[in-house]
Amino acid sequence: MGPLSSEKAVETLDEQVQDAISKGATVLAGGKRIDRPGAWYEPTVLAGITPEMRAYKEELFGPVALLFKVGSEEEAVDFANNSPYGLSASIQTDDDAQAERVAQRLQTGMVFIGAPSGTAAELPFGGSSGPVSAGSWAGSAWRSSPTTSWSGWCADASRRDGGPGG
Repeated sequence: MGPLSSEKAVETLDEQVQDAISKGATVLAGGKRIDRPGAWYEPTVLAGITPEMRAYKEELFGPVALLFKVGSEEEAVDFANNSPYGLSASIQTDDDAQAERVAQRLQTGMVFIGAPSGTAAELPFGGSSGPVSAGSWAGSAWRSSPTTSWSGWCADASRRDGGPGG
C-alpha cells in the first residue's frame, strides 16, 4: 500500500468512511488515517453499508472495501447492475459455470473472474453501467485461476457470449 494522491483525497476518503461508521457501518479492519507524514489511510473493510451512507453511492478512491450481503445470485446481479458506475467488476467463486453465467449478466465494461478488478493489455479498457445499445461494445471478461486463463470480449451487445463475431 502507498499513500493517496493528495491530502484532499485522504480527507475525502476519511469523511466517507467516518460518515458510514457514524450511520452504523461495521468496521472489520482499519477505518482511519495513518499517523505519519503524507496522505496515508489504513486498508479498511466496512460491512453493513446502507443507502443513506455516502459510501453506498459515491466512489471511494482509496484502500477501502465494502461488503454487501445478498440472498441469491439474482439479487447479487441486480445489486451490481443498480449502480451508476460500471468500469469493472470482479467475481469470486469456485463454480466456473456460475462465474460465467453471472459475468454474462453484469452491465459493466470489464468482468474479472477469480482476480481483483484491474486491466490486461489484451482487453479493451472502459465501460459504464446500464443498458448497452446493439452494435456497441458490450463488455469484456478475464479469467484467472491456477489452471486456466481465458479472456474474451463482445462487440455486439446482442451477443454477450463471446462467440463468433462477438
